[in-house]
Amino acid sequence: MNQTSPPSKEHLLKLLVHYLMGAGSGLPQFRTQTHLGIFNPRLNTAYRVAIDDVPKDVIETVRCDIIGSGKI
Repeated sequence: MNQTSPPSKEHLLKLLVHYLMGAGSGLPQFRTQTHLGIFNPRLNTAYRVAIDDVPKDVIETVRCDIIGSGKI
């Protein structure tokens, strides 16, 4: 990641994949998570997106086509 720019869509996709895999694992820490975020310490900037703001069709596409797990 360029150290002076916001996260790219590829970075956000990777973060979403990791979140969905964690949420599908049944671990309790994922039950209360409401946002995905990246912190850039060089810029002292946090980038956040609410999970509810991610379109449902995007989540289903990532689950089915990238993770390969179908509906969780």
